[in-house]
Amino acid sequence: MTNRPQPYVSEWQSAPRRAWYLITALPVDLVGFVVVVPLLCLGLGLSIVWVGLPLLAQTVRLGGLLGTVARRRAAQVGSVPSPPDWTIGTASPRGGTATGPWLRITAPLGDTRNWAYTAHTLATFPLAVATWVATVAWGATAIGAVTFPAWGGLVTQQDDVWLARVAAGIGDSGQWTGLVVRPVVMVLWGLALVVTFPLVLHVLTAAHLRLAALLLGERENARLLRGAQRAESGRRAALLAEDASLRRLERDIHDGPQQQLLRLQYDLAIALRRLPDDTPAAQRLVAESLERAKAVLETIRNLSRGLAPPILQDRGLAAAIRSLADDSVVPTTAEVRLDDAGPGLGAIERSAYAILSELVTNVAKHADARAVELRAVAGSDGNLELEVRDDGHGGALMDEGHGLSGLRARVEGLQGALSISSPPGGPTKVLVTIPIPQDADPDETPTLAS
Repeated sequence: MTNRPQPYVSEWQSAPRRAWYLITALPVDLVGFVVVVPLLCLGLGLSIVWVGLPLLAQTVRLGGLLGTVARRRAAQVGSVPSPPDWTIGTASPRGGTATGPWLRITAPLGDTRNWAYTAHTLATFPLAVATWVATVAWGATAIGAVTFPAWGGLVTQQDDVWLARVAAGIGDSGQWTGLVVRPVVMVLWGLALVVTFPLVLHVLTAAHLRLAALLLGERENARLLRGAQRAESGRRAALLAEDASLRRLERDIHDGPQQQLLRLQYDLAIALRRLPDDTPAAQRLVAESLERAKAVLETIRNLSRGLAPPILQDRGLAAAIRSLADDSVVPTTAEVRLDDAGPGLGAIERSAYAILSELVTNVAKHADARAVELRAVAGSDGNLELEVRDDGHGGALMDEGHGLSGLRARVEGLQGALSISSPPGGPTKVLVTIPIPQDADPDETPTLAS
């Protein structure tokens, strides 16, 4: 059983970090405010002429940088929304891609995220002043009140009118006030301030986090746009990968089994004609045809390795990967941990097997390796990680036209990512990460197994 700290104890644990954040917020935000406000006013004032727009654009860009710093600071004391993806959105004031020098200079003006970050720079300064004053006043008063017995003799009793009234109520307005009532009341008051100090810090910090959430988080329209772009990119990659796979399979069948089957057909036809007159020759042709039929069968089996084998449908991906390792030409070991994958694994297992099969085939053909390691792990983050390591000569490329380029397109079609490390001399490591669909029906989800 895990012992979790009580809420109040956790508030005290976070108090030093929050206090430091609130105390340093004033000087940090003051710098941004003093720099941005004059530049913003000057840029707006000169915007009627061409000089003002570049100055205004650089000002909001500076506001974007200051907002990024503020967001990182806020993340140290609490949770903040995900940062916006600065790679998408309008790249120029008129939309589209900035191509000319003028559009590139003024592009920050067309990005609402820069304006939101600049607005945060302006709005956070008065908030920082208020929270700084509250933090310092509360903390200093608490310390002063708790330590009052040590320095209270420096304050005249005539100043404590309210304490004199308290003492009068208990029958003494002189010595009792100075020696007992005043120190006791001040210490109790200080203790109350100390007890509530972490709660005050929590509230003051929450105000900064709330402002950061309003202005420094990712906009909903940007999130939707990014999702649409990823979906479109994945759809296009899936189509290209599927077409390339089908073309490659068609070419392999045409150049291999089809030609061998035609030769087999001719030999059998010749043997049939020779049967009545030249039986020994016909027997030799039939024997050769039998050997050729075995070779064709082996070729077809090799071509179908990238497709779904029966063991994949009967026993699942884990058994198919181990079988792939056992059948590999290069000695191969497999580490498979798919127990936490969930039912969504069935929607991508054919594609996962095809990807691993192609990687193992590439190693056998090009890497000149002596050993291969396969790893298939379903992580707690909902992703399937496929890794292939070999001790070959390295130098694998991701250039267009190479096999790994088509494989990357296939992975992107599954909304995944592929990375490769292959220095000259080896070793080579290929890592594929594919998100596992949640609550997917494997019979209805399209795959890229071919």
